[in-house]
This record gives sequence, C-alpha cells and structure tokens, in this order.
Amino acid sequence: MGVAAVVAVGGALIHPFGPTAVSGTSQALFAGAQIDPETLGIVQRACQNCHSQNTEWPWYSHVAPISWLLARDVQQARLHMNLSQWQHYSTDKRLQFLSAIGSAARNREMPPRRYLLVHPEARLSDGERQLDSERAAPYRKYAKLDRSNF
Repeated sequence: MGVAAVVAVGGALIHPFGPTAVSGTSQALFAGAQIDPETLGIVQRACQNCHSQNTEWPWYSHVAPISWLLARDVQQARLHMNLSQWQHYSTDKRLQFLSAIGSAARNREMPPRRYLLVHPEARLSDGERQLDSERAAPYRKYAKLDRSNF
C-alpha cells in the first residue's frame, strides 16, 4: 500500500509535457479582428479553453495520468489553431480557420464530446451552431478559391 502511494504521488509530479501552465492568463482572442460580442462570447465559452493561452486548468489537470491527456489535448489544439495568436496568422490561414470553425460547429465536431462531459457549459445550442455556421459561410467560399490568380 505504501509503495502504491509513493508511485501515485511521484507519478503526479512527473509530466511528459513539462509543468502545466497556470490558470488565469488573459490574452485577447482574435487580436486585430472585428468580431461581434455574441460570437466572441460563444468562442470564449466553448473554444478558448483549448484553442488559446487562456486555458483554465482544473485541479485534476495536475494529477497524472489525467494531466498528461489534458496537456496533450490542449497542446494539439493550440498547434492546430491558437486564437491568442490570431494576429500572427496570414489572411489566407485566418480564412481557412473561420471556415473550419463554422464547419466544425455545424457538424458537431467541436467541442469534442469528451470535453463536454466535464464542461457542459461549453455545449453549443442548435441556434449557436447555426449562427457560427452562417457567419462562417462567406469565408468557406473564399477559402476554397484558387488563390494563385490573385
């Protein structure tokens, strides 16, 4: 029993991705972009925890092996799209992201179901999914254009 406790505590201190970040950092999402407050609110509630530097790390994010899974998920999400780095993306990349956001919301790919199990507040209503999709529609068309002629 004592060995198991030592292994459990020791395992909680070992993290393959380094220490998890501290909660509470606040960086602007979509810096430099014009975004309406309603859409920004949806993104803050449903996306920023993984796709920005504004991650709120719950207590269990510091306990292995759950911490490893959460850190990997956040790391992969940020590598795919980091809304805190919006101003650093090219115009073409931003358009691709806007198209992908609408598509992922419409097709119920985002937020992932396993995330919603512990974060029910991130669940998008059908109206919010429709709103995101409608706002992204012009960008989907533009993102599909052959840009070599421009």
